Amino acid sequence: MKYQMEQNETVISKLQNQVDFLNKENIKLDRQVQLLKGDENGKMALAQYDAMKKEIDELMFENTALRSDVQEGSR
Repeated sequence: MKYQMEQNETVISKLQNQVDFLNKENIKLDRQVQLLKGDENGKMALAQYDAMKKEIDELMFENTALRSDVQEGSR
């Protein structure tokens, strides 16, 4: 039981690191979009931003689901 708890804590820690990484990348993307909004290809940049934002949101949802599964497994 102790081993399983340690493994679950390790997985949770890794997942939290992934969330932190995604949040940092999202901030970088937001900065890039702000820079690109001013150029003549702003519409294309916004479309790329929207696609990347959607991908980030999907990854964060999947990460949340995985964390939930891990927490349920530790009970």
